[in-house]
Amino acid sequence: MSRTTPFDPQQTVASLVLDFSECGPVFKKYHIDFCCKGNISIIDAAAEYGIDYDTLIGDLSQAIETREGKRADDPSKLPATALIAHIISTHHKPLRDSLPFIGELSAKVARVHGENDPRLIEMHEVFEALAASFLEHLDEEEQILFPALMSKSPDPDVLAEEFDNMDEDHLAVGAMLEKLRALSSDYSMPDWACTSYRTLFRELEALEGDTFTHVHLENHALMPQFASA
Repeated sequence: MSRTTPFDPQQTVASLVLDFSECGPVFKKYHIDFCCKGNISIIDAAAEYGIDYDTLIGDLSQAIETREGKRADDPSKLPATALIAHIISTHHKPLRDSLPFIGELSAKVARVHGENDPRLIEMHEVFEALAASFLEHLDEEEQILFPALMSKSPDPDVLAEEFDNMDEDHLAVGAMLEKLRALSSDYSMPDWACTSYRTLFRELEALEGDTFTHVHLENHALMPQFASA
């Protein structure tokens, strides 16, 4: 652990992604949750997720160094109003568009292949619960939380309640995503998997990755702007 790094290995994975957004894809690669469980240190994350410490540190360092000062615009640095607009356009709207498609695909795959692969039936049930939770969560944020945040004088009691609700929703969604990954054996597929089967697993894994970024922005970029409200 003597390697020189452009960051402190003792800092949390969430704070590292805030400092260097390019580290997000590295954590996604290793399925390290940098949103709901982002308060774990980088060192502890390597141990908890069973990843070789030097390999993780090397990949993170390389991601940072590769940018060479050419980092893309980082939405986590946006002021609240712009950040909310970014979250809605980049995460909420695509979710509303993709969830019905994934749901239909999941139902089809479970119906056609569930007899040969029973995990697909349970995965469909988990996904239906996930989609319902997601849609209710998006509505509550867009109709209650976000308008409260953008008001001239945010009500501290309303914000406290809505942030608590947001946190609970994020934890519930995270648990269902973990269940999907466990049921799918890290989205591994049999050789006989058809195109629909493969597309479903690809979409679910992409949904997990997008959710990590989405929740990270809300938990670690948006909410702290109102911590003293």
